[in-house]
Parts: sequence; C-alpha cells; structure tokens
Amino acid sequence: MTDLFRLEVDTGGGGYGYDDNLEELLEDVLREFGIDVMKEVLKWALTAESGDEFNKYNMLITCV
Repeated sequence: MTDLFRLEVDTGGGGYGYDDNLEELLEDVLREFGIDVMKEVLKWALTAESGDEFNKYNMLITCV
C-alpha cells in the first residue's frame, strides 16, 4: 500500500481534485459521500498499489 492518493470528483458541472494521504482521503470521502462509501474506499486503499484506480460514485481515486 502506498500512502498517497489522487482524488478527483465530478460534480456534473465541473469537479475538483486533491492529492491526499490515506487519512485525508478518508476524511474527504466521508465528508462528500458518507460512511458506507468511506468504508468501501478504505477496504480498497489498504490493498491498493501504485497505479490502481477506484472509479465509482462520480469519483476517481488513483493510488500514486
């Protein structure tokens, strides 16, 4: 597992992106998508390797 992730969110009228460590990523996902999605992202992030992507819920997370 790496500790740097690129989070990109499509809001429908644009979007935004952040470079986050794991803690920041989980905080951002929790704030925007809720606890269930955060748990799903955490499960993915714990085994993600550089180049892996999580692409759901109008967000793309890339493990850097």
